Amino acid sequence: MAESTYPKLAVLLGGYLHQDWSLEHKTLDEAIHSFAAEEPPATVAQARREIVAVLQLPLNDNELADLVTDRLGSSYDPRLDGLTTRDWLADVQRLLSKEQS
Repeated sequence: MAESTYPKLAVLLGGYLHQDWSLEHKTLDEAIHSFAAEEPPATVAQARREIVAVLQLPLNDNELADLVTDRLGSSYDPRLDGLTTRDWLADVQRLLSKEQS
């Protein structure tokens, strides 16, 4: 199951981008910042590594979106904002890298 393969990414996506994320955070970046600020640094670093691993999977964007939403618990679909899931995950990985520097 994806949650057990990518447990820290599931914490970010399912725990911070759940169905009510927009009630708790003004923006996506704020939700991601909250994850980086509230979770242990090792969790954030592992989530970054898991994003890199997910981005290396041979999945098309619909399959990647299904992984992110259906199996890792995200209620945010970047395609609704005109982004590919792959590009959005790469942006999240970069944002987490900045948060840890």
